[in-house]
Amino acid sequence: MSVVNGQVRFNWNAGSSGSVTSGGSTIGTNRWYHLAVTFDGTTYKLYVDGIELGAVGGSLPVSTSGNIEALLGAMDQSPPNNPINYFHGWLDELKIWNKALSVEHIRQMMNQEISQLG
Repeated sequence: MSVVNGQVRFNWNAGSSGSVTSGGSTIGTNRWYHLAVTFDGTTYKLYVDGIELGAVGGSLPVSTSGNIEALLGAMDQSPPNNPINYFHGWLDELKIWNKALSVEHIRQMMNQEISQLG
């Protein structure tokens, strides 16, 4: 996930398979935003503050040696493991689910702290 010129973008497979963007909508640096991406097996959807701003068909991320890698806080370049453009900001919480959440579920959770289930 990246923000370039205020536009949110989510890439999978290093962008070689595709990306979903926030369309013409942009975000600023003057407040917190809730960003979410869902994938239901066929469609990636990008939400900003609970509003769907982009959707595109796609495939599962490619597995490398049985692992799926994710990079948070920088952009990876070729050769692999050469991150650049480090994120200079704050992240409050990160949660990765093993299913596509509904927009209702995203909106319900976006203003709540993530609690640890016991």
